[in-house]
Amino acid sequence: MSNEIFAKDLYIIITKEDVDKAVSYLSKGKHNLINSTKYDVLLPNGNTLPPKELMRCTAEIMGYSLREDGFAGGQVNIPLKKLGFKIVDKGGNPI
Repeated sequence: MSNEIFAKDLYIIITKEDVDKAVSYLSKGKHNLINSTKYDVLLPNGNTLPPKELMRCTAEIMGYSLREDGFAGGQVNIPLKKLGFKIVDKGGNPI
């Protein structure tokens, strides 16, 4: 069974490599991802992923179950941007 982790704690320990593993996993097949409402992670190939779904997958790959309380939408973009990922609004404009 995986350990639970709060989003704020996950943001401190994730690395670009952890997120890259999640991107690779999500890019390999069909997954029932919950669409984002305002922002997406823009991948180098032009595809996009919902930031929250990417963070959930990253946590799972790291062996954690992400606790949903305190998992705010816009806040998930900050650690992804710090790791070098591009965040765009639904119109494709960078934020």
